[in-house]
Amino acid sequence: FICVDSFISYSFANKRKSAVGTMKMQRAIQEELMLGVLPFGINECLLPGQARYLHLYEARFLALFEDSIERNDKIALAYVTDTGHMISLGVIAKIEKWQQLDVGVGATIRAVERMQFLDIDRENEERPFLLAKLKTFSSAAVEKTAPSTSNDTELVAVLEDLLYELDELATRHSIDLSARRDPAIDPRAMLLDYDELKQMNEKQQQEKKNLAQRAKVSANELDQSYADILSYLALEAADPESKIYALTANTNHRLSAAIKQIRKERDELAAKAAIKALNLDSSSLGEK
Repeated sequence: FICVDSFISYSFANKRKSAVGTMKMQRAIQEELMLGVLPFGINECLLPGQARYLHLYEARFLALFEDSIERNDKIALAYVTDTGHMISLGVIAKIEKWQQLDVGVGATIRAVERMQFLDIDRENEERPFLLAKLKTFSSAAVEKTAPSTSNDTELVAVLEDLLYELDELATRHSIDLSARRDPAIDPRAMLLDYDELKQMNEKQQQEKKNLAQRAKVSANELDQSYADILSYLALEAADPESKIYALTANTNHRLSAAIKQIRKERDELAAKAAIKALNLDSSSLGEK
Protein backbone atom coordinates (compact mmCIF):
# COMPACT_ATOMS: atom_id res chain seq x y z
CA PHE A 1 0.00 0.00 0.00
CA ILE A 2 3.12 2.20 0.06
CA CYS A 3 5.40 3.03 -2.85
CA VAL A 4 8.04 0.29 -2.73
CA ASP A 5 10.85 2.32 -4.26
CA SER A 6 10.85 4.66 -1.27
CA PHE A 7 11.42 2.08 1.45
CA ILE A 8 13.61 -0.67 2.82
CA SER A 9 11.86 -3.46 4.73
CA TYR A 10 13.14 -4.95 7.97
CA SER A 11 11.50 -8.14 9.17
CA PHE A 12 11.30 -8.60 12.92
CA ALA A 13 10.12 -12.16 12.41
CA ASN A 14 13.21 -13.63 10.76
CA LYS A 15 15.79 -10.86 11.28
CA ARG A 16 16.08 -10.52 7.51
CA LYS A 17 16.82 -7.16 5.92
CA SER A 18 16.27 -6.48 2.24
CA ALA A 19 16.45 -3.40 0.05
CA VAL A 20 13.56 -2.83 -2.33
CA GLY A 21 14.11 -0.56 -5.31
CA THR A 22 16.20 2.59 -5.25
CA MET A 23 15.94 5.24 -2.56
CA LYS A 24 14.90 8.45 -4.31
CA MET A 25 16.11 10.54 -1.39
CA GLN A 26 19.76 9.51 -1.36
CA ARG A 27 20.78 12.92 -2.72
CA ALA A 28 19.03 14.60 0.21
CA ILE A 29 20.90 12.77 2.94
CA GLN A 30 22.88 14.78 5.47
CA GLU A 31 24.05 13.65 8.90
CA GLU A 32 24.77 10.05 9.97
CA LEU A 33 23.82 8.97 13.49
CA MET A 34 23.51 5.94 15.77
CA LEU A 35 20.34 5.99 17.88
CA GLY A 36 18.22 3.63 19.90
CA VAL A 37 14.92 2.68 18.29
CA LEU A 38 11.43 3.01 19.77
CA PRO A 39 8.95 1.10 17.59
CA PHE A 40 5.44 2.38 17.00
CA GLY A 41 2.60 0.80 15.10
CA ILE A 42 2.07 2.51 11.77
CA ASN A 43 -1.29 3.79 13.05
CA GLU A 44 0.59 5.79 15.71
CA CYS A 45 2.88 7.57 13.25
CA LEU A 46 4.25 10.90 14.54
CA LEU A 47 5.33 13.60 12.09
CA PRO A 48 7.82 16.43 12.75
CA GLY A 49 6.36 18.96 15.16
CA GLN A 50 4.04 16.48 16.87
CA ALA A 51 4.56 15.55 20.52
CA ARG A 52 3.57 12.51 22.56
CA TYR A 53 3.65 11.75 26.28
CA LEU A 54 5.01 8.30 27.10
CA HIS A 55 5.01 6.34 30.34
CA LEU A 56 7.96 3.97 30.08
CA TYR A 57 8.02 1.14 32.59
CA GLU A 58 9.29 -1.99 30.82
CA ALA A 59 12.97 -2.75 31.45
CA ARG A 60 13.87 -2.61 27.73
CA PHE A 61 12.28 0.82 27.27
CA LEU A 62 13.88 2.19 30.43
CA ALA A 63 17.25 1.02 29.09
CA LEU A 64 16.41 2.71 25.77
CA PHE A 65 15.49 5.92 27.62
CA GLU A 66 18.81 5.96 29.49
CA ASP A 67 20.67 5.39 26.22
CA SER A 68 18.77 8.26 24.57
CA ILE A 69 19.68 10.67 27.38
CA GLU A 70 23.33 9.86 26.69
CA ARG A 71 22.79 10.55 22.97
CA ASN A 72 21.78 14.20 23.37
CA ASP A 73 18.20 13.29 24.32
CA LYS A 74 17.54 11.83 20.85
CA ILE A 75 15.70 8.67 19.90
CA ALA A 76 14.68 7.10 16.58
CA LEU A 77 10.97 6.43 16.05
CA ALA A 78 10.33 3.46 13.77
CA TYR A 79 6.98 2.60 12.24
CA VAL A 80 6.01 -1.05 11.97
CA THR A 81 3.37 -2.42 9.61
CA ASP A 82 0.73 -4.97 10.57
CA THR A 83 2.89 -7.61 8.88
CA GLY A 84 5.79 -6.91 11.26
CA HIS A 85 8.02 -5.01 8.82
CA MET A 86 9.68 -1.74 9.75
CA ILE A 87 9.50 1.06 7.22
CA SER A 88 12.92 2.49 6.55
CA LEU A 89 11.77 6.11 6.75
CA GLY A 90 11.07 7.39 10.23
CA VAL A 91 11.68 10.40 12.42
CA ILE A 92 14.17 11.48 15.04
CA ALA A 93 12.48 12.56 18.26
CA LYS A 94 13.89 14.60 21.10
CA ILE A 95 13.06 14.04 24.76
CA GLU A 96 11.77 17.48 25.78
CA LYS A 97 11.12 16.78 29.44
CA TRP A 98 10.87 13.81 31.76
CA GLN A 99 10.31 12.88 35.38
CA GLN A 100 10.86 9.87 37.57
CA LEU A 101 7.58 8.19 38.53
CA ASP A 102 6.73 5.64 41.18
CA VAL A 103 6.83 3.10 38.38
CA GLY A 104 9.13 3.96 35.49
CA VAL A 105 9.60 7.31 33.79
CA GLY A 106 7.19 9.81 32.25
CA ALA A 107 8.60 11.56 29.18
CA THR A 108 7.36 13.98 26.54
CA ILE A 109 8.96 13.43 23.15
CA ARG A 110 8.66 15.57 20.01
CA ALA A 111 9.38 14.43 16.46
CA VAL A 112 11.93 16.87 15.05
CA GLU A 113 13.14 15.66 11.64
CA ARG A 114 12.85 12.95 9.02
CA MET A 115 15.45 10.24 8.59
CA GLN A 116 16.28 7.04 6.74
CA PHE A 117 17.36 3.83 8.46
CA LEU A 118 20.55 2.37 7.00
CA ASP A 119 21.16 -0.61 9.26
CA ILE A 120 19.70 -2.21 12.39
CA ASP A 121 21.52 -3.98 15.23
CA ARG A 122 19.31 -6.48 16.98
CA GLU A 123 18.78 -6.61 20.73
CA ASN A 124 21.30 -8.60 22.79
CA GLU A 125 21.86 -9.53 26.46
CA GLU A 126 23.74 -6.28 27.13
CA ARG A 127 21.40 -4.05 25.10
CA PRO A 128 17.73 -5.07 25.20
CA PHE A 129 16.63 -2.66 22.44
CA LEU A 130 17.26 -2.06 18.73
CA LEU A 131 20.13 0.24 17.76
CA ALA A 132 20.04 1.88 14.34
CA LYS A 133 22.46 3.53 11.97
CA LEU A 134 20.55 6.27 10.19
CA LYS A 135 20.90 9.42 8.13
CA THR A 136 18.86 12.59 8.19
CA PHE A 137 17.88 14.61 5.15
CA SER A 138 16.87 18.23 4.74
CA SER A 139 13.65 19.57 3.26
CA ALA A 140 15.67 21.86 1.02
CA ALA A 141 17.42 18.90 -0.58
CA VAL A 142 14.19 16.95 -1.03
CA GLU A 143 12.69 19.92 -2.90
CA LYS A 144 15.03 19.09 -5.79
CA THR A 145 13.49 15.64 -6.26
CA ALA A 146 10.20 16.98 -7.69
CA PRO A 147 9.20 20.28 -9.30
CA SER A 148 6.74 22.54 -7.48
CA THR A 149 3.47 23.24 -9.29
CA SER A 150 2.32 26.06 -7.01
CA ASN A 151 3.95 28.65 -4.80
CA ASP A 152 4.34 27.39 -1.23
CA THR A 153 3.28 30.77 0.17
CA GLU A 154 -0.02 30.57 -1.72
CA LEU A 155 -0.65 27.03 -0.45
CA VAL A 156 0.11 28.08 3.13
CA ALA A 157 -2.48 30.87 2.82
CA VAL A 158 -5.11 28.42 1.51
CA LEU A 159 -4.33 25.98 4.31
CA GLU A 160 -4.55 28.68 7.00
CA ASP A 161 -7.96 29.78 5.65
CA LEU A 162 -9.23 26.20 5.77
CA LEU A 163 -7.97 25.73 9.32
CA TYR A 164 -9.75 28.94 10.33
CA GLU A 165 -12.98 27.64 8.78
CA LEU A 166 -12.56 24.34 10.62
CA ASP A 167 -12.01 26.03 14.00
CA GLU A 168 -14.85 28.49 13.41
CA LEU A 169 -17.27 25.68 12.54
CA ALA A 170 -16.28 23.73 15.64
CA THR A 171 -16.68 26.77 17.90
CA ARG A 172 -20.02 27.84 16.43
CA HIS A 173 -21.55 24.38 16.81
CA SER A 174 -19.75 23.43 20.06
CA ILE A 175 -18.00 20.43 18.51
CA ASP A 176 -14.81 19.16 20.13
CA LEU A 177 -11.95 19.06 17.64
CA SER A 178 -9.61 17.15 19.95
CA ALA A 179 -10.74 13.84 18.45
CA ARG A 180 -9.13 14.77 15.14
CA ARG A 181 -5.69 14.98 16.75
CA ASP A 182 -3.34 12.16 17.51
CA PRO A 183 -3.73 11.09 21.15
CA ALA A 184 -1.64 13.26 23.46
CA ILE A 185 -1.27 10.38 25.89
CA ASP A 186 0.27 7.15 24.68
CA PRO A 187 -2.59 4.60 24.63
CA ARG A 188 -0.17 1.94 25.88
CA ALA A 189 0.76 3.91 28.98
CA MET A 190 -0.18 2.88 32.49
CA LEU A 191 -2.54 5.44 34.05
CA LEU A 192 -1.03 8.16 36.22
CA ASP A 193 -2.88 9.85 39.03
CA TYR A 194 -6.30 10.77 37.58
CA ASP A 195 -6.06 14.49 38.41
CA GLU A 196 -2.55 14.72 36.91
CA LEU A 197 -3.68 12.89 33.78
CA LYS A 198 -6.74 15.14 33.40
CA GLN A 199 -4.67 18.28 33.87
CA MET A 200 -2.10 17.12 31.32
CA ASN A 201 -4.78 16.32 28.76
CA GLU A 202 -6.53 19.66 29.22
CA LYS A 203 -3.27 21.57 28.83
CA GLN A 204 -2.25 19.69 25.69
CA GLN A 205 -5.69 19.93 24.11
CA GLN A 206 -5.75 23.70 24.78
CA GLU A 207 -2.39 23.98 23.02
CA LYS A 208 -3.81 22.06 20.05
CA LYS A 209 -6.85 24.29 19.46
CA ASN A 210 -5.11 26.72 17.13
CA LEU A 211 -3.08 24.53 14.83
CA ALA A 212 -1.55 27.38 12.82
CA GLN A 213 -0.33 29.09 15.98
CA ARG A 214 1.04 25.79 17.30
CA ALA A 215 2.91 25.32 14.01
CA LYS A 216 4.53 28.76 14.39
CA VAL A 217 5.68 27.95 17.92
CA SER A 218 6.99 24.51 16.94
CA ALA A 219 8.76 25.86 13.84
CA ASN A 220 10.54 28.44 15.99
CA GLU A 221 11.49 25.88 18.65
CA LEU A 222 12.74 23.36 16.08
CA ASP A 223 14.39 26.00 13.87
CA GLN A 224 12.44 24.76 10.84
CA SER A 225 10.23 26.49 8.31
CA TYR A 226 6.65 27.33 9.27
CA ALA A 227 5.39 25.86 5.97
CA ASP A 228 7.04 22.51 6.73
CA ILE A 229 5.69 22.20 10.27
CA LEU A 230 2.21 23.46 9.30
CA SER A 231 2.00 20.86 6.52
CA TYR A 232 2.93 18.09 8.97
CA LEU A 233 0.59 19.15 11.77
CA ALA A 234 -2.34 19.55 9.37
CA LEU A 235 -2.01 15.82 8.63
CA GLU A 236 -2.40 14.75 12.28
CA ALA A 237 -5.77 13.15 11.65
CA ALA A 238 -4.84 11.65 8.27
CA ASP A 239 -4.66 7.92 7.59
CA PRO A 240 -1.29 6.11 7.98
CA GLU A 241 -0.65 5.99 4.24
CA SER A 242 -0.95 9.78 3.98
CA LYS A 243 1.38 10.27 6.93
CA ILE A 244 4.03 8.02 5.46
CA TYR A 245 3.67 9.88 2.17
CA ALA A 246 4.33 13.09 4.10
CA LEU A 247 7.73 11.72 5.12
CA THR A 248 8.66 11.22 1.45
CA ALA A 249 7.14 14.38 -0.07
CA ASN A 250 8.61 17.83 -0.60
CA THR A 251 7.00 20.82 1.12
CA ASN A 252 4.88 21.78 -1.89
CA HIS A 253 3.36 18.33 -2.34
CA ARG A 254 2.87 17.92 1.39
CA LEU A 255 1.02 21.24 1.62
CA SER A 256 -1.26 20.09 -1.21
CA ALA A 257 -1.96 16.84 0.66
CA ALA A 258 -2.65 18.80 3.85
CA ILE A 259 -5.12 21.08 2.05
CA LYS A 260 -6.97 18.03 0.74
CA GLN A 261 -7.05 16.54 4.26
CA ILE A 262 -8.36 19.69 5.96
CA ARG A 263 -11.01 20.19 3.26
CA LYS A 264 -12.19 16.65 3.97
CA GLU A 265 -12.29 17.34 7.72
CA ARG A 266 -14.13 20.64 7.18
CA ASP A 267 -16.78 18.94 5.03
CA GLU A 268 -17.20 16.13 7.55
CA LEU A 269 -17.53 18.64 10.37
CA ALA A 270 -20.10 20.65 8.40
CA ALA A 271 -22.15 17.48 7.92
CA LYS A 272 -21.88 16.68 11.62
CA ALA A 273 -22.96 20.23 12.48
CA ALA A 274 -25.99 19.93 10.15
CA ILE A 275 -27.04 16.65 11.77
CA LYS A 276 -26.61 18.18 15.22
CA ALA A 277 -28.78 21.15 14.22
CA LEU A 278 -31.50 18.81 12.89
CA ASN A 279 -31.50 16.85 16.13
CA LEU A 280 -31.84 20.04 18.15
CA ASP A 281 -34.72 21.20 15.93
CA SER A 282 -36.42 17.81 16.35
CA SER A 283 -36.07 18.06 20.11
CA SER A 284 -37.56 21.53 20.10
CA LEU A 285 -40.54 20.39 18.05
CA GLY A 286 -41.10 17.47 20.41
CA GLU A 287 -41.20 19.78 23.41
CA LYS A 288 -43.83 21.94 21.72
